[in-house]
Amino acid sequence: MAFIPANVTTPETSKAAQSEGISIAAFLASLAVSALVFALFTGLFFILRNKITKIYVPRTYLVPEKERTEAPPTGLIKWILPVFQISNKHFIEKCGLDAYFFLRYLRTLLRIFVPLALLILPILLPINAVGGKGTKPVPTNLSQKYNVTGLDTLAWGNVTPEKTNRYWAHLVLAVIVVVWVCYVSFDELKHYIKVRQSYLTSPQHRLEKSARTVLITAIPSHLLSEGALHALFDLFPGGLRKIWINRNYDELKEKVERRDKLAGSLESAELHLIQKAKEGNAKITAKEAKEEKMQKAQPDLAAKRDRLLAKRASIREEVQLRRAKKEAERQNGNNAVELETRKSVNSAEMHQATGDRGYYDLSDDSDNDEGEPMWELYVKQKDRDTMRLPIFGWQWMPSLPLLGKKVDTIYYCRDEVARLNLEIEQDQQSPEKFPIMNSAFVQFRYQVAAHMACQAVTYHDPKQMTPKSIEVSPGDVIWDNMSIKWWENYVRTLGVLIAVSGMVVLWTFPVAFTGVLSQVDYLRTFVWLSWITKLPKALLSLLQGVLPGALIAGLMALVPILLRFLAKLQGNRTGTQVELSVQNYFFAFLFVQVFLVVSISSGFIAAFQQIKNNPTSIANVLAQNLPRASNYFFSYMLLQAFSVSSGALLQIPSLLGWFVFGPLNDSTPRQKWARRNHLPEIRWGSFFPVYTNLAAIGLVYSIVSPLILVFNIMTFSLFWVVYRYNTLYVTEFKYDTHGLLFPRAINQLFVGLYVMEICLIGLFFLVRDEANNLNCKTQGIIMIVVVVCTVVYQFLLNEAFAPLVTYLPINLENGAQWDDDEYAKEKQQATDEIEMTSRPSTNPSSTTDRERDADLHMAFQHESLRAKRPIIWLPQDELGVSDDEVRRTMKVSRRIWISNDGALLDKKGRSVYTSDPPDYKEGEEPLKL
Repeated sequence: MAFIPANVTTPETSKAAQSEGISIAAFLASLAVSALVFALFTGLFFILRNKITKIYVPRTYLVPEKERTEAPPTGLIKWILPVFQISNKHFIEKCGLDAYFFLRYLRTLLRIFVPLALLILPILLPINAVGGKGTKPVPTNLSQKYNVTGLDTLAWGNVTPEKTNRYWAHLVLAVIVVVWVCYVSFDELKHYIKVRQSYLTSPQHRLEKSARTVLITAIPSHLLSEGALHALFDLFPGGLRKIWINRNYDELKEKVERRDKLAGSLESAELHLIQKAKEGNAKITAKEAKEEKMQKAQPDLAAKRDRLLAKRASIREEVQLRRAKKEAERQNGNNAVELETRKSVNSAEMHQATGDRGYYDLSDDSDNDEGEPMWELYVKQKDRDTMRLPIFGWQWMPSLPLLGKKVDTIYYCRDEVARLNLEIEQDQQSPEKFPIMNSAFVQFRYQVAAHMACQAVTYHDPKQMTPKSIEVSPGDVIWDNMSIKWWENYVRTLGVLIAVSGMVVLWTFPVAFTGVLSQVDYLRTFVWLSWITKLPKALLSLLQGVLPGALIAGLMALVPILLRFLAKLQGNRTGTQVELSVQNYFFAFLFVQVFLVVSISSGFIAAFQQIKNNPTSIANVLAQNLPRASNYFFSYMLLQAFSVSSGALLQIPSLLGWFVFGPLNDSTPRQKWARRNHLPEIRWGSFFPVYTNLAAIGLVYSIVSPLILVFNIMTFSLFWVVYRYNTLYVTEFKYDTHGLLFPRAINQLFVGLYVMEICLIGLFFLVRDEANNLNCKTQGIIMIVVVVCTVVYQFLLNEAFAPLVTYLPINLENGAQWDDDEYAKEKQQATDEIEMTSRPSTNPSSTTDRERDADLHMAFQHESLRAKRPIIWLPQDELGVSDDEVRRTMKVSRRIWISNDGALLDKKGRSVYTSDPPDYKEGEEPLKL
């Protein structure tokens, strides 16, 4: 390795030399800050865990019964042991395969790095450090000195030119790293296949709709009928059970979305009216107290006041009588009967109400037929909420200030919701009027038939009736992409690839800036950045050690949102396919930005001044300085290990939602209920790449800068503990890929191996002895052979496991794990068992045959056909304005359901819910208004 002659030093390089050891100071600053944040967040978690159960243990009671986990002990540290005692089988039943394989993946990374650390660190750290360059004069030329300081003394570049034979140890250990990673990958894929096949063939899963249903796309027009598809697929064992040909319900979907949006606006406007009435009553009460003092002096005013008080007393008495009657009806069960009666409005009644205009006539917005509304006693007409309609009647255009017709929000939303309710229900009863799309769901009677159909070549023309997807849940379908043609899918994919590439380029500049900050001590050698020398050394260490990792973490938080949008735009038809695409794009993005860009920018800035002074030594200088980028990743992994992991345990987003964003944004009972009952959701497609990227970085630097292995182990260990707790007690999993992300993550680890091998090839060919001769050419050639062997191994590995990753082999059907009688019983159950649309019913035995047939018919129908009419939910108030609004709304139209049960206003005029929304049913997705 080359060294820097002292006779070419400049004042700038002397200043750099004077700051030797800054990397250690930066590291200690980063360690101190990260440890402090970790201690603070972990301490807050211990304090708050038992006080805010809806944030820290919501899965113990806020999810359906079959998904609930047993609550952990309430002691300060007693909860730790049960987290690790839960069996894998129980964990999979409660959390699903994706959660299990994510934690398995973290364990796999620990399985890779712990043995490597135990082997590599005791060997390479002494080899790199003892008798290395450091900052001591070299015996052969006392006028020369190396600029290797801090943690760099433990890395590759600290080996002196006289001891280049030490690099044989690096070669041997590099080969061991490659062999060990290859072995662990093979062993983990074997385990993955075994666990996944066992889960998919379990009786409880085989009876699910998704286990026997296949999504078929690009169907030719002459086959778009149930008869044609039945004739085509009835050849498979057991035949077909049900066929759903998809239709284009975009028009209906727009109506549903508009109806729900207006219903939310109606709830907000009604709440504001009730709150204003309460405020108005408070003002009237204060005014009455003031007027009592003037009663003798102004007898006319006193008489007027007495009349007003009498009228208000009469109204309050009427409200109390109505509430008493309502409570009696509730006790007798009459409310339930009344609600069911309202829900069972048949089609004939709807047509009778429509008249010639095609919708319910609600042009009369006044309440004159009901007498004087109660809100008029407290609120002026001009103080009611108003809204402006979009100009030109374009519903897609947002309302603009001073433009568009100004209308009363309550009257307008009330009319529109009633009209849309009727139109939506009419459309839901006549789905045949919507155009057919070129895709369909086909449900087989047996699971094996579905897997056989997916692997069969179905049609004689290319790109027709393909691709086919299995294990698709109804709620996982992206209906907007169901009519995409095969050529359109290629065009969209090309456009998304260009967009992702553009993102990589655009993100390069801010990410490169964070890499420059990690070498801030070299930046001050530039004249225009000389002001950096005036900064305090502690601040400089903090800036260099903490700020780069924090900035890049913030930049990366935006990427998954954009990538998920692009994955949907690409044409993926299910959430599973979207997550798989996001996993690919996000890992590529992270590896380029977090590793390649940062490594190049960090090493280049560190070497720029030395290359400028001695251009002929460019190769040697880069070989010496590029490994310095590892210092950046030390700080980055410290940030991940301590700050990010403890932040995930503390549930910072949920705390901010409860105590900051909730009070600012939530006003209606439904909004507050949704905030308090919504569990954090994990999107696994953007979770795996983060840790795959950290593992790849660890593999790349495992030989060049072996100290990084320690930080890898710390990071993966802490996250394994944190996410084991979170998956068991906190987070929600709406969709599950059944572990398909795991084998892809294993394959992406090989990227780290390839980059490590390529870097070592370059570094071996750059090693020079004291006579400036190539001294590690043999090691470089051996590494080239290792690269070729790694490529061949990965190809053979994928060729062996690829057929088993997605589909089940036929022999598992014949070799079932239960006897023939139980298997026959399961087949009989498969004929009768129908799950709920999104989740199994909590009490299947209470479901009638007619209801079960209806559930089967709607199972894979478009989500708009299954949309329910919302119930407008208002809070009760002491004045009875809420009761009056409920009564008047129901008088205006039977097409609106409205209730004020389970919510009220507190003394400060804020809405408070005391029960679930009236239109919410456990196990179903709550309405989002």
